Amino acid sequence: MAVWPENWPAVQLFVALGTQWRRAGMTGARSGLDYGAIAPTAALVGIEATADTMRRLQILENRVLAIDARRRAKRT
Repeated sequence: MAVWPENWPAVQLFVALGTQWRRAGMTGARSGLDYGAIAPTAALVGIEATADTMRRLQILENRVLAIDARRRAKRT
């Protein structure tokens, strides 16, 4: 899968944050990324955490949450 160059830092940061999802209650469903982990993770992997990168990261986060919601709906 190709990634546009302007999206690459956000994709790299998203992958690096793969273990930083917050979970909701008893279901354990993902509720969003732990935003407190973004800046330290970005610094560790050498990505500048700009407002633009954050917006792109949120698009990825929201897409995953939408996919998760669809999958949960199919199971019920």
